Amino acid sequence: MDTLVAMRGSLSGTITVFGRVGHTETMQPHWSKGGTVDATPKAVKTIQTLGKLTEEWRIQTDWQHKFLDQDIITPIVLRGGEWRVMYPEKVGIEFISDFIPSTVNIKEEIEEKIMSVANTDPWMKQYPPKLEINPWHYGTEINENQPIARTVIEVAKELDSESKSVGWGTLTDAIHLVNYSKIPTISIGPDNQAAHMANEFVDIDQLISLTKILALFTLRWCGYS
Repeated sequence: MDTLVAMRGSLSGTITVFGRVGHTETMQPHWSKGGTVDATPKAVKTIQTLGKLTEEWRIQTDWQHKFLDQDIITPIVLRGGEWRVMYPEKVGIEFISDFIPSTVNIKEEIEEKIMSVANTDPWMKQYPPKLEINPWHYGTEINENQPIARTVIEVAKELDSESKSVGWGTLTDAIHLVNYSKIPTISIGPDNQAAHMANEFVDIDQLISLTKILALFTLRWCGYS
C-alpha cells in the first residue's frame, strides 16, 4: 500500500522517415539520378538510434533518481508501405518516452539524436525525418515530507498497513493537479504489480485496507480525527 510521490513523465509522438516510392521488381538508378529509396532501412537505422539513446540515458549516473527509473524511449508501432512490390515512400515510427520529472528538454534530446544519425546518411540528410510530438508531456514529484504524504503514511501505520514513499514508472492523474493547480498530490492504492498485466486484479483484503486508510485520512485531513 505504498504512497506515490513521484511519477515519470510520458511523451509520445511519431517519427516519419522518408523514401522515394518505386517498383521493387525494376532495376533502379541511384537516388541522386531519380531512383527509388526504400524508407524501411532508414526507419531501422532510426530505431537503432533510439535504442542507443536509451542506453546513454541508462548509464548517466548523474540522472539517478531516488524513486524513479532512468529515462527511456520505446518504438511501438511501425506504419509503412502500401503494396508488396513497391518500396514504401515513408515509414512512421510511433514511440513513447518515459522520463524523470527533472528532464526538461526530452524533445530536444530525441530530435538531436535523430538528426545526428540522419546527417550520416546522404539521403536522410537531404530529406530528414520529421518529428511530431503529442500536445502534453510532463511528470511530477512532490517532497516526500509534504504533510499530505506524511499524514497518509502515518494513518496507514496506525491501521497496521505498511506504507512508504515510492515512485512509479508512468503517470497517474496526480500529475495534473500538481502541474496545473500546484496542489501537492499523492496516489495511494493496492500493490500495482499486476497493473496492466493480462491477469490484472486487486486483492480484496488490500482493497478493504485502502478504504479504511482513505476514510481515516479524510477525517484527519479535515480536522475531525
